[in-house]
Amino acid sequence: MSTPYQYNTLAAAVIGLRERGYELDMLELIKKNGPEDFTIVEVHHFEGIINPSDNSILYAIESKTGEKGIVVDTNGINAETNKTELLGKIRVVTPAENNSDV
Repeated sequence: MSTPYQYNTLAAAVIGLRERGYELDMLELIKKNGPEDFTIVEVHHFEGIINPSDNSILYAIESKTGEKGIVVDTNGINAETNKTELLGKIRVVTPAENNSDV
């Protein structure tokens, strides 16, 4: 998935997304309401600085009711399998479908 927003670090991505209205921690809402009520609109991948296996993925997510937030998932040794499986059930929009204000 391609996005016009590019970030060099996870921290910069979190700040950038929060400035654009993605302020909620979406994980609990997804668990409560089910993944079918949400859409992933951006995905950002980051490699660990010290250890490249410490990868993380930042998801920008929107709900059907207009709530916007983020979820950070790890790929390394600390990966949370349940979180990864839950995120895998959420529909990902293509750049053509994403009508975000660039």
